[in-house]
Amino acid sequence: MQITTKEIISLFIHLGGVPPKHLILNIERFLDLFPQRRVVLLLSEGTEVSNGTKFETAFVNESSFPSLEEMGKVHDFSFRNGFWKNTFLRLFAIEHFQKLNPNSGVLHIESDVILMPSFPWDFFKDSTKLNWLRVHDGADVAAILYSPNEFLISKLTRDLLSTAFAEPNTTDMSALFKFAVSHPGDHAYLPSLTSLSSQSENLEEFHAKVDSLLKGYFDPLAIGIWLFGQDPKNSYGVTRRYVHQTHHDLDPRSLELRMDQNGDVLDKQGLRIFSFHIHSKNVSLFGKNWKNEMASQLMEANLLEKEKSFNLVKFKEAMADRSLISHILINLNRLRFLRSLKKYRHVNSLTLMLKQFLKIR
Repeated sequence: MQITTKEIISLFIHLGGVPPKHLILNIERFLDLFPQRRVVLLLSEGTEVSNGTKFETAFVNESSFPSLEEMGKVHDFSFRNGFWKNTFLRLFAIEHFQKLNPNSGVLHIESDVILMPSFPWDFFKDSTKLNWLRVHDGADVAAILYSPNEFLISKLTRDLLSTAFAEPNTTDMSALFKFAVSHPGDHAYLPSLTSLSSQSENLEEFHAKVDSLLKGYFDPLAIGIWLFGQDPKNSYGVTRRYVHQTHHDLDPRSLELRMDQNGDVLDKQGLRIFSFHIHSKNVSLFGKNWKNEMASQLMEANLLEKEKSFNLVKFKEAMADRSLISHILINLNRLRFLRSLKKYRHVNSLTLMLKQFLKIR
């Protein structure tokens, strides 16, 4: 039985430790844009929260989640404080939260996803299916995931648990894709340029449809990565922009984006982009002056300027993650990496840190 809900609760989730700075800034930004909307940060039980927190928090006991033992035999659950495990378990955290709020729809927003001023709340209010975003054939993303009721989110988690046991090499992205394919009556993709590949329509038809319905679409991942770069922790503190992810359905190189006076971003067809996946975690895009920062970076992107930047703090964080370092040292040419560092002004301290690391190994 499906229920049409009236209230939509926006839910951010962080499992396993203190929430990062960009997440706190993102929630504060959310409240500035949508002060009448209820937003909750769900944390692992025992996580300390600042006394100055201006938003609602809730807690979940992780012992109530499945252990995912089979997945743990394939994935390194120690990587980045449990990254592979926590990204999967957050979907169970959504179910936990919705059971506590059975009469509300729940809109899950990833910590590095920002909503834009014209976000289409009424679209979700009328939705009776699970909604999320497609990345490419074989992978979906819960950057934005909407659950209209407890029945459907519980159906999803049962399917996820079955997949995790039968296919332990799965991830949250591949498991969501599998559910979407096998349960078309329970799921519908949110409009995005990457959803074209799963539908029998061309770009013109897509623009016509969203123009008549929403006047816009969502960014699963590719647009945000193209404009603002990947997380610099993935590349020793280096942020690289304008890199086309060839395994993604969307090629964003043809996009010509601009910001209007309200802070919304429009493409060359005049359609709005309702959300951006800020994979780089650039805190300036989450802070009080996000409009100025985004306008500046959009201008740079249209001219393909400032392609690379370096963040020493992110480099140190990457170096501290021994599992990440071990993986990179096995798969990359060390000399080539050291030479690449000469492009940056911190080369001396960087080289010293690398030598120290290699020495203690």
